[in-house]
Amino acid sequence: PASIEGISKTEYLKPSQFPQHCRHVTDVT
Repeated sequence: PASIEGISKTEYLKPSQFPQHCRHVTDVT
């Protein structure tokens, strides 16, 4: 997804799964 709309930041940015994408959520596709 290009945005976290409708998705909780805590649920979306899981450090255990996306440690490199914690800062650029818009980069997580």
